[in-house]
Amino acid sequence: MIKNIILLLLIIGNFYNTKANIIIVNGLTHQFKTEKGQIYTGKIEVQNIGKTTKSIKLYLQDMSYNSEGEIYYTAPGSNKLTNTDWLKFNTNHIELQPGQKSEFSFEFTVPNHITDKGTYWSTCMIEPVEEIPPNNSTNGLQINSVVRYAIQLITDYSTQSLSPVIKFKTINVDNSNPQKYLKIALANDGKIFCRANISIDIFDKKDGIKMEGNFMSQTLGLLPNTSKTFPIDISGLKSGTYKLVAFAKDELDNIFAIEFELDV
Repeated sequence: MIKNIILLLLIIGNFYNTKANIIIVNGLTHQFKTEKGQIYTGKIEVQNIGKTTKSIKLYLQDMSYNSEGEIYYTAPGSNKLTNTDWLKFNTNHIELQPGQKSEFSFEFTVPNHITDKGTYWSTCMIEPVEEIPPNNSTNGLQINSVVRYAIQLITDYSTQSLSPVIKFKTINVDNSNPQKYLKIALANDGKIFCRANISIDIFDKKDGIKMEGNFMSQTLGLLPNTSKTFPIDISGLKSGTYKLVAFAKDELDNIFAIEFELDV
């Protein structure tokens, strides 16, 4: 979430703002290597770092996203690669005292009838159940903000023989900020989840001299049939025309490359 964190604004009359003060202790992505008919267990650890008692609820949704920055949360079962039917939680509600830690425990039961190898996933939504204070003002709007966490639950079924299929989708230069970014969108057309990053070699078109610098993106996760944009800081480049070679690399050391020219 944003490392998977969403700010939800509920409009209900005058202005009001509150912080959730709930954190996820053990990460926003949980990944499992699985086989059919087997049971796998896990947990999502939460902590109340606030000064008041907090009530927390949990529910499942399917999720997809694209390189335009759009994220879609939909009903369980709406994604054909969902694993929501495999999941069972010990509870969907926890109450935490100030400073207290607790956990939502879960287990996956991989169906015996599964046939298609690949990655299946869902998203566990965790958010505080906030009490809405009374609005005694007759002027303006009251807005209650709620921080909601989206935890990805990823199961790789019999993926040992599969490899990611990464494709370059779009290449653009973003001059809207003081820093200049080359934004390269990658699509995962394969059947398995992967983590990838992009590095680029830059050469002056006139003399072929390679530009000095570390031109590399962050490593991002890509679910099947999704895409993401990987920004790379190129603020150090002077105006001119360059030849670039971009290398997309996943955690299995598969490399996908593309060559193009860039006017800066």
